[in-house]
Amino acid sequence: MMHFHGFKSKAALKAAVKERPIRFENHAEETSFFGPEYKPGVARSYGVCMDPQKRTRFANIHVDAAGIITKVE
Repeated sequence: MMHFHGFKSKAALKAAVKERPIRFENHAEETSFFGPEYKPGVARSYGVCMDPQKRTRFANIHVDAAGIITKVE
């Protein structure tokens, strides 16, 4: 599961996505021992941890093939 930085909460991220395009790779931090999870050019969703210190806030982020966040759950 990747860490996701730059937004205090999932609600703040949802609001930002509605206002302007947000590039996923600018805020995601890879944590996998098995290689990168993020694959540019492929539309898919990623499970992320929004507060890696406490590990209490999580989100599913949908990203289009251009790397722009389209939906936050």
